[in-house]
Amino acid sequence: MVTDTPCNVDSANSLSWEDWILNESRTRISCVWFLVAQVASVRVGISCFVLESWKELPLPCHKAQWAATTMESWKEETDALLYMQNSSRSIMSFGELCECRRAASDAKNADRLDRWNSGADNIGNLLNLVTTMT
Repeated sequence: MVTDTPCNVDSANSLSWEDWILNESRTRISCVWFLVAQVASVRVGISCFVLESWKELPLPCHKAQWAATTMESWKEETDALLYMQNSSRSIMSFGELCECRRAASDAKNADRLDRWNSGADNIGNLLNLVTTMT
């Protein structure tokens, strides 16, 4: 089964580990493609902008979940993240990340950004950087 929101822990819970890896890999490839497109537009002197279609770009999962090397450790991380996600609203798309970054002075957005940053790996950090360019 393939879903549109691989970093959604609820979706991850219903997938096999192999299907989740495929979904998350697609998400990460999409994020890298987006990052390359943004860098290319900076290099040729065209201002960066976020096309409407990129606002729905799913964000990569938590770094601990992606770093899991066995199905058992992936399941443990997924269960722990499900608990965290149920207790607060996670940032799920690039558009949400941009919105939170623009309104970071709001306490709720600052908290959401802190949670996102605590689980961001290198791709997530680069996506954070791009939010400053949009």
